[in-house]
Amino acid sequence: MTGRDLRGLRAYLVIVAACSNGDWGWTTEHDSAVWARLMDIDKPSNSQSARTGAWRALCRLADRKLIECGRSGTMIKVTLLREDGTGIAYDRPKDDTEESQFMQIPTTFWTHDRDEKLSLPGLALFLVVAREKHWATLPAEWAPQWFRGSLTPAKAA
Repeated sequence: MTGRDLRGLRAYLVIVAACSNGDWGWTTEHDSAVWARLMDIDKPSNSQSARTGAWRALCRLADRKLIECGRSGTMIKVTLLREDGTGIAYDRPKDDTEESQFMQIPTTFWTHDRDEKLSLPGLALFLVVAREKHWATLPAEWAPQWFRGSLTPAKAA
């Protein structure tokens, strides 16, 4: 969030979703064109610039120690690291302490294009609310002050 990288945050969420079953050691591999489509980079650009944009977004996440990534030809392999930026290998949350709780994002988040409709502050707010327990309430009267601009449509990344 501090890097104001909407494309990077969207990419990170896609990686977490792609690795969520843990069958391949928290690693997923796709062609760079697939990564571009997953990040919605393919729409406004040509094929090569979309592939380059996908690689650059993934490299920014690697610089932040959220993932490890490498490529061979057009294939890009990504391994998820802990979300705290320490560079430590990822491990599934155990949900036994406050720090190890996890959240689930429904697939409708992507299938109904909600990821494309939220601005960076809006996406941050969504993640905060998704992390809270179902009984948690956020006072609506404070929303404009706390989350200015959060509900405005996303601008081009």
